[in-house]
Amino acid sequence: MKRRVFSLLLTLGLLCSLLPAVSAEDEEAVSSFTALCVAKPGQSVFLDEKEFQLLCRQATGHDLESVAFSSLSAGVGKLTCRGEGVTAADAYYMYRSPAISDVCFTPYAYSSASRFVGQAEMAFTMTSDKEETVSGTLILYVPETPTQAEEPSLMDKALTVKAGKPVDLFDHLPSTVRYKKGTTIYIGEAITSATFQLPSSSQGSLWLDYDHPEIARKLLPDEVLFPDKAPNYYNLTFVPTSREETEVRLVHTISSEKKDFNVCLTLNFKEDKEPVRPGPDIPPAGIVSRVIHFQDMAGWEWAVPAAEFLGKSGYFSNETAFDPGGEAKRMDLIHALALTTYSNFRRNMFPTPAFSDLPDDPELVQSVAALADRGLVLGNGEGLFLPDEHITRQDALVILYRAMADRSKLLPLYGDLSAFSDAGDVAPYAQEAVTLLAARGIVLGDGTGNLDPLSPITRAEMACLLYRAFG
Repeated sequence: MKRRVFSLLLTLGLLCSLLPAVSAEDEEAVSSFTALCVAKPGQSVFLDEKEFQLLCRQATGHDLESVAFSSLSAGVGKLTCRGEGVTAADAYYMYRSPAISDVCFTPYAYSSASRFVGQAEMAFTMTSDKEETVSGTLILYVPETPTQAEEPSLMDKALTVKAGKPVDLFDHLPSTVRYKKGTTIYIGEAITSATFQLPSSSQGSLWLDYDHPEIARKLLPDEVLFPDKAPNYYNLTFVPTSREETEVRLVHTISSEKKDFNVCLTLNFKEDKEPVRPGPDIPPAGIVSRVIHFQDMAGWEWAVPAAEFLGKSGYFSNETAFDPGGEAKRMDLIHALALTTYSNFRRNMFPTPAFSDLPDDPELVQSVAALADRGLVLGNGEGLFLPDEHITRQDALVILYRAMADRSKLLPLYGDLSAFSDAGDVAPYAQEAVTLLAARGIVLGDGTGNLDPLSPITRAEMACLLYRAFG
């Protein structure tokens, strides 16, 4: 009911957002955009590269290439990237090093007298992959210790939600005030406004209009929300930072005409499946890391870094032979993907998928399970996984595309295959994956202007795809 009441307001907001269109001839930044990073005193938190990507797309319609930051004011804290200080002369990239996702903010916390608490701002400039530039402001926020209600509110609520998934708060926020005075419970006072204590960025972020990327943004510090107008109290979504988060307390103050109330909405994140207990033949937890030097790479020197990348992930038992020209099988690709993108699957044992032809190898089974759990492998629709079936180049690209999307490796919104003479051979189901992976430079063709989408993919080609995507 609440959502229907405010649907008209949302529609009007979307229409208004389209009005200030910028002509192609306008070379100046369209407007100032705001990003947010929230930390506790002394806590190190990483910047959210997906937020900058979204801001760039809102401003230009194109993918983000890089971000450059101004200097951080003295007395606030440190902005670093892999231990090195961030300077105004450096650019940080969406898809290569130095990466935006490696930029870290640590507020000063020397003592109660000198620690930084409050809000600081620094300018940034985004550059799209079409070389458009957009200016913005990064808010670095360190809140005071959150205040708690002296006694639980009648509006407090606890939810059990899926680990790692965004939580739409619409159905879980009160529509009227409920409180107790003496032995009498009062119900029905209208809510006039609400203000949230922002969670740390290490836990996650509160977003407004999260389902509408053209206007979505993070909730700002001390921002007042309203039940009947923008910014709307009921259009909030909590987006966790990782699947490892177990509990988040969203403390906020609800105001009515008579009184203010501290309310706590507790989100308990749980895996929606019971993990399988590892047996004695399951490899121990941890990622295998070793130096690999294959001896059969003569004539395949271009694939050596990619082969070494897979070898260090623990992919090979034979440390001398790679067989670069051999045709990759479905099991080869799935196991390599699991090790390079979901290497913690050894610690999070997934339920065995219902395929009747899985190999008799616990680690390979868990590789299939890890990707099947995320919907990346579906089988043939008849209960078969077909592990020994050779995989075509286009089918490998479809699976890789799903994995990149699942790992938040954002892809361009545009692209075409006009540079390849055999683009018409790409099957309709693979068009989007092949097009966008080609636009990102993940697939380069065979060097003669062809994609060869129907040809079996070689082990060297498979390794190079994974190396470009995740190396």
